Amino acid sequence: MVAATFRHNTSRNLDPQLHTHAVVANMVQGEDGKWMTVVNDGLYRNKMAIGAVYRAELARDLKDLGYGIEKTHADGRFEISGVSREVVEGFSARRAEIEAAMLAWDEGAPLENPKLADRAALMTRAAKLTWTR
Repeated sequence: MVAATFRHNTSRNLDPQLHTHAVVANMVQGEDGKWMTVVNDGLYRNKMAIGAVYRAELARDLKDLGYGIEKTHADGRFEISGVSREVVEGFSARRAEIEAAMLAWDEGAPLENPKLADRAALMTRAAKLTWTR
């Protein structure tokens, strides 16, 4: 498989947010050495499990560096121990935008309606920043 990863350390709102994007080329090399297109169904079907593995590896690497980890969600999302709630919320501009949109739509809190929270996230996100030289 041919893939490239790009590690980012901020969100679109420039809040601290370590995450990695992966670009997978539509090509694999078979056992016979020939290159062919890949069937993506398994990747799409297992994207949540793949994300959980990524987060588990990231958490392990952070622990190896000496950081404490606090699991925050069943899907493996976590935060670094010792960072106050005030600091986390102060650097969570996207979360505040999503919550404000849901409040404006009279749809409750994100935890009460996670599917709508996902939709709000897509509908309220800023355009990607582009850098020119």
